[in-house]
Amino acid sequence: MRGGAVVGYLLTRTGDGQRGRHCWTQPQDAAYALDAGPVVLHRLYADLSGQWLADGRLHHYTVAPAADLGVWLALGFPHEQVHAIMDIPAKTSAEVPHDVRQAGPADIDALEPLLGLINEAHAAPPVFAFTDRPMWDILRSGHLELLNDPAVAYWVSEGPEGIDGFVVMRPVPDAESSILKPEGSVELLLASTAPHARGTGVGSRLAAWALADAAHRGFTVCVTDWRAANPLSSVFWPRRGFRPVAYRLHRILDPRLTGSEHVPGL
Repeated sequence: MRGGAVVGYLLTRTGDGQRGRHCWTQPQDAAYALDAGPVVLHRLYADLSGQWLADGRLHHYTVAPAADLGVWLALGFPHEQVHAIMDIPAKTSAEVPHDVRQAGPADIDALEPLLGLINEAHAAPPVFAFTDRPMWDILRSGHLELLNDPAVAYWVSEGPEGIDGFVVMRPVPDAESSILKPEGSVELLLASTAPHARGTGVGSRLAAWALADAAHRGFTVCVTDWRAANPLSSVFWPRRGFRPVAYRLHRILDPRLTGSEHVPGL
């Protein structure tokens, strides 16, 4: 507060589970008056985070608009996820590539070898993201749900060795619309290419057709996200025209801070 007026606020939601004991801040949960400056968020974080530590909440997440990225980097938050958006080019006369078709529930067995590729990429260096067993166990059922959804466009590319890759496009439900997912946009939800097909143009053809088809269906905006440390995604999606608009940042406090050997102030 300054002179009886609010010059900044910071809200957080606490949780437990796969992410450990954590706190989570969305883009709409943090703001500061321009004439007060980002130091307001620094002070608010300092005021709140001591209690988070006392509660054993060592994982601090924030999804920061690109314009505020520097504010959170200065507080020790490193990149974890990139949220991006693109304007879909106007309708074209492009035809579906010869090796691309829309998949259905009957394709689930053929898709099986590709379903875990995203999790594997996230677990491998340099991403090192932990994925617990339940996240692996729901892969098949989750993809089956998408394959059965008439609103979802699930595109696959086929070659001599079977399905080489897939791209899944899903209209953003009204209940999920936000700063990161504008109302009426389409989400590039999932995409993966089999290792043997990488470098052959499969991913580029799938993405190009999926976006062209979205344009034919009346969508003008597409959103997606990827792990910042994933070297393939971090190059591939910006080249398709996606531009970062926000970043999920994740700060992990040293667990020794909760021990008796820690002496505050030293």
